[in-house]
Amino acid sequence: MCLVFLATEWGNLPTRAMVSMLVATGIFSFMFAFRRGQRLRMEARYEAEMRELEEMEEEDDDVADRDEPEAEAPKA
Repeated sequence: MCLVFLATEWGNLPTRAMVSMLVATGIFSFMFAFRRGQRLRMEARYEAEMRELEEMEEEDDDVADRDEPEAEAPKA
């Protein structure tokens, strides 16, 4: 509804209203892009930490496998 109004009445708005709407649109766009960038950085950091934890767990499993004495077959 608001977009229809802007599309039909944009030319009839005073210059001050046009500038205010353009500034508000710019601020909104910046905020959206900034938050999206933050989210993408957080997701990348989370994925890197998860990869690091998985690597550490694999190393711990490898060390635990090497440290465990192998069970010998019982002699009959």
